[in-house]
Amino acid sequence: MDFGRPFRDHNIMGLSSHWVEILVHFWQVRVCNGAIERRMTLTIDDVEPLMEAMAEWAMAAYPNEGCGLLVERQRTLEVVCCENLQDELHQLDPARYPRTAQTAYNLDPRVFCEVEDSGGRVRGIFHSHPDRGAYFSDEDSLCALGGDVGGQPVLPGVDYVVLSARRDGVDDRKLFHWESEERVFREST
Repeated sequence: MDFGRPFRDHNIMGLSSHWVEILVHFWQVRVCNGAIERRMTLTIDDVEPLMEAMAEWAMAAYPNEGCGLLVERQRTLEVVCCENLQDELHQLDPARYPRTAQTAYNLDPRVFCEVEDSGGRVRGIFHSHPDRGAYFSDEDSLCALGGDVGGQPVLPGVDYVVLSARRDGVDDRKLFHWESEERVFREST
């Protein structure tokens, strides 16, 4: 499995190939050394206390998709809100990034490195669907699999929260995890 693919394919704002390879190496070392081993799947009860912070960020981004991370530090989950870089990527290369932030999100991979370097563990990624409902889309699944429909998750052990953002607020949220035997992302309860 090429854990470096998302870093190479999503070269955030023109990082030199040197820096991209440093990020790739960072993730490969952590995966190979077991820093990102399979963790227990999050439950909706785990993320419920974080919903207000995620919903506020989703509404701050509305009508664009808001995004961020669920990070574990000292056995406590916290929300790390992130900038959605999709519009910047679309502007730089519209052929490669045809969608805008209204229908897509893109996280800076350096945020993952910063979290890990500061002692945190990425447990989940959250994003909002403006005016489209809380579901794990085919595009969400494809991105989580690094663009390989038959592949494995690029970030093993990381779960996904999708929020439904409407003009008047967040009206739904769902949590998804990877089912390795079925090779599909399923809604968690």
